Amino acid sequence: MKKFGFMLVVVLAMMSVGLSSCKDKDDDIIIREYYPFEISINVVNAAGENLIAEGGGLYGKDFKMTYKGEEYAANWTADPFSRDIWAIFYGLVYVSPDNKNDAVLKFGELDAGPINDYEMAFVMPDGASHSISIIRKPTNKNNYKQIVTVDGKIIPEYNDKNPYIRLTFVAQ
Repeated sequence: MKKFGFMLVVVLAMMSVGLSSCKDKDDDIIIREYYPFEISINVVNAAGENLIAEGGGLYGKDFKMTYKGEEYAANWTADPFSRDIWAIFYGLVYVSPDNKNDAVLKFGELDAGPINDYEMAFVMPDGASHSISIIRKPTNKNNYKQIVTVDGKIIPEYNDKNPYIRLTFVAQ
């Protein structure tokens, strides 16, 4: 009986060591999620004053964003942003936080996957147009490098995966 008990303990120990080293197939799966992003746009005068805030000279004017052949007019009444984390494309909307100097037009939300390229044009009420380009190039290990340009000039502070893009245009 002692031999049987000893053998039982040895077999159970071997099984527990052997089974604990089994690897579940799901351990090899890496899930990467890319949070959607949006582009914040501010329009200022030469003195740096926010012109799209309530009371500003361009508040409520006809701003547009052209993207994928569609034209999105600024929605000045919507403030759809909340604590929800749903990826929803809102178009071009006005967002006014408590500090009116931080009022912006936001365009998005856009898919932040690593291999999407975005070409769009921001059109001011006077007809002036600014081209915006966001190019994402894959690198090793499912990473990417992001290049943001406005009117053909690279904006270095928004490169290398910085999803918080805030552009400022000076009105003439």
